[in-house]
Amino acid sequence: MKAIATARVPIITGIGHSVHTTVADAAAWEARVSPTDAAKLVTDRLQATARNLDAEVQAIRGIADRHVVKRRAARRRRLAVAAGLTLLAAVAIWRVGWAAVALGAAIALVALIGRRRRTATAVLTPQPAADTYEDVVQELGAIKSTLQTTAVTGEEVQRLIEAAGWLERRGNELLGRPVTTSLLAG
Repeated sequence: MKAIATARVPIITGIGHSVHTTVADAAAWEARVSPTDAAKLVTDRLQATARNLDAEVQAIRGIADRHVVKRRAARRRRLAVAAGLTLLAAVAIWRVGWAAVALGAAIALVALIGRRRRTATAVLTPQPAADTYEDVVQELGAIKSTLQTTAVTGEEVQRLIEAAGWLERRGNELLGRPVTTSLLAG
């Protein structure tokens, strides 16, 4: 009984189709009426855990995809601004002259450099360590939170996706599921 009560893993009993409670049932984490019922409890929990892992990975993938879309939209806006500025510069050269345009370009360059320095983010270096399934879920949650709350660069998003992919494979390994193509691939 002491070994059951102090075991590092949850003990589930399913002694048999009996109406009597055994000492092992009293010490166990969960007592079931039959071995079949005990097995069903384990498989149901494993399936729910696997669904949870898949849901976390899908959420991370969705957030990463939104980051990619935002980066592409920002790139398109920059191209549109560059085209507009080129046109504006051509008109300014025609109307004002080269000296005024050079001064305006120098001021714009200084402002752009100053803005980039203010918005630089810290480099994220995810180094997941997952010895247990709980570690996997905790690390995936940290990655999801980082993607949701921190303005990260494309390179940082890629590193976070790679870390999440590793965690997904580790979670599947810990659950005893075959490690197939990651939901984060592609």
